[in-house]
Amino acid sequence: MKKLKEIIDETICKSFALLFIDLDGFKVINDTLGHDIGDKVLINVADRINSCIDKGDIVFRLGEDEFIVLTFNIDNEYKVRDYANKIINEISKPLFINNFDIKTSASIGIVMYPKDDITFEGLLRKADATLYEVKEKEKGGFLFFSQEIEEKNIKFREIETGLRRALVNNELCLYIQPIFRESNNGEFVINKGELLLRWIRNNRIVYPPDEFIKVAEKNGMIVDVGNWIMKEAYRIRQKLIEKDIYIDLCINISAKQLENKDFLNNIKYLLDEKIF
Repeated sequence: MKKLKEIIDETICKSFALLFIDLDGFKVINDTLGHDIGDKVLINVADRINSCIDKGDIVFRLGEDEFIVLTFNIDNEYKVRDYANKIINEISKPLFINNFDIKTSASIGIVMYPKDDITFEGLLRKADATLYEVKEKEKGGFLFFSQEIEEKNIKFREIETGLRRALVNNELCLYIQPIFRESNNGEFVINKGELLLRWIRNNRIVYPPDEFIKVAEKNGMIVDVGNWIMKEAYRIRQKLIEKDIYIDLCINISAKQLENKDFLNNIKYLLDEKIF
C-alpha cells in the first residue's frame, strides 16, 4: 500500500481536499470498555467513512483514532462542506458492540490544495492545526483552514519554543495567593496559600498562564512543568518554615500528570531525596 505522502505527491497537479478526522473521546472507550471493543469501534468507524466517500477518493488511518480522507471530486467548498457533514453524521450513528451502546462522534479539520498549501508537510500541519481548533471550540464539527488558524498556530509554536527555554533559564516562578479564614474572634487570618504559576522575563509577564499552560498540556511539557512546580513548592515551604510561617500550600496537578505512568515514582523520588 502506498504511503499518504506518495499519494499526495502523485496528485500534485490536481485540486483536492484533505479531511483530517479524529474520533472524539476514543481514549475513554479504550479505558472503560477495553482495547478489544476499542478495536471494533475503529473498524466500524473505518467502514462508515468508506461508505461515505466517492469513487476515486482515498482513506488512510493515520494514528490510533485518526483518519485522512483525500477527495478529488470537488467543485467548491460547499461540496466539501456537505461531504464533511455526511461523514460526521454517519460516524455519529449509535454503535452496539458486545451488548454495549456506544456513542461516537468525530471532528474534522479541512485543507484545500492548492489554495492552502502545495506541500504534503504543509497540508498535514495545517490540517492538524485546524483539527485542534475544532476540538477547542466544539467537538463533533468541522472547520476549514484559515489565516486566523495559521496565526494561532504560529503563536502556539512560539510559546512552545519559548517555554522549553523558560524551563532551562529559570523564567518560571510561583506566587502565593493567600486564602483567608475567619478566626474565632472575628479576625481574618491566612489559612493556606495557593501557588500560582507565572512566566516572567525581565520583570514582565511573557505570556499569561491560561495561554502557555494550554500549550504545555497539548505537547506534553506539562509533566516537566509539573515536576518543576513540585520542587519549587517544597523550596518555598522550607523558606516559610525558616521564618516560622506554617501554612498549607496548594498546587494544581494536571490530568496529564496523573495519566503519566511515572507520576507516583516522581513523587516518591522527590520524597526520598528530601526535595519535596
